[in-house]
Amino acid sequence: MSEKLPAVDGTDQVAHQTDLHRRSDRVSESLPFRPSPASRLGPQVHKQTHVRTAVGRHGRRLEYFTIAWNALEGLVAVVAGAIAGSISLVGYGIDSFIEVTSGSVFLWRMSVDAVVLRRERKERRALRVVGFSFLFLASYITYESAMGLWFRRAPEHSIAGIVLVSVSLV
Repeated sequence: MSEKLPAVDGTDQVAHQTDLHRRSDRVSESLPFRPSPASRLGPQVHKQTHVRTAVGRHGRRLEYFTIAWNALEGLVAVVAGAIAGSISLVGYGIDSFIEVTSGSVFLWRMSVDAVVLRRERKERRALRVVGFSFLFLASYITYESAMGLWFRRAPEHSIAGIVLVSVSLV
């Protein structure tokens, strides 16, 4: 046990806490698992961890809703755009599918968020997937626009597309 120091500005408590940490380190080395360093920091860290977990759970629920909405929006937009021959409506639908991909990648990245060492690598990979999706969309719109101009095709009106975009604004 540590030697009791005189009570000058709480130094006796500091010495006692230091001694307790040394003993807990020796005990934890003999355990088959190593306790988290955060477990020694007190209830404030546990409260922050609990809040982070609750916020993460809420964020995942919102992301699942967003993915479902964007999948439905993308399907309606692509079908309505294909029927009307509207490049912009099909592009809007493809953009919704990109958002579905982005949301799925975000959920996947959140699942590895707890492991700090892997977080950066997963973040780069997630950004690449979404970036390539947007490059695909830009290529599609460029190609279809050039073909539409070359062959002088005009898109039809799409009531479903107008309703979809109006609902999406709300």
